[in-house]
Amino acid sequence: SGSLVYRLYTYQIRDTQEWRARAEEQQTGDETIAPNRGNIYDANMKLLATSATVWTVTASPDAIHEAGTDVAVLAAKLAELLEMDAAEVQEKLTATYEDGTYRTYQLIKRQIEKPVADELESWIEEYNADPAHKNSKVRGITLEQDSKRYYPYNNLASTVIGYVNVDGDGVNGLERYYNEDLKGTPRSR
Repeated sequence: SGSLVYRLYTYQIRDTQEWRARAEEQQTGDETIAPNRGNIYDANMKLLATSATVWTVTASPDAIHEAGTDVAVLAAKLAELLEMDAAEVQEKLTATYEDGTYRTYQLIKRQIEKPVADELESWIEEYNADPAHKNSKVRGITLEQDSKRYYPYNNLASTVIGYVNVDGDGVNGLERYYNEDLKGTPRSR
């Protein structure tokens, strides 16, 4: 019983920083890259379905808090760029667990197009480079590469072509029938 209490003390209090560093290293290690889903063409080689690269914006309230980031400024900028409600974004940026510690992962918005992702990255770089913000750097915002399925002819032959779910798996029609071929093989980097 005494050794259990000592172990808990060691892991949760004395060696907290070491365990956080290990967790961060584990989370930022090798990354699996999902391939873009294959295209679907008609008999005349007209493109009926294709995928494009988009980004998912995530946040680490814990990293934001530790960096001393001005949450109100960050929430306002994210809301402006991502066309979201600033109060909703701020709530995500300050989310905590039941014990009051800040969360380490919060989804902010999926399927952000390249111009918006570029604008967000540029703003963060400029903000962090400004000497006026030396004690309030923006940290904890991540852009994760993802893909989005596009159907150039919208509803044309939609019952035959089908569609994909949020995870990129074919749910109906050709998208489902040829799912394994269209999905491709993930790789690591």
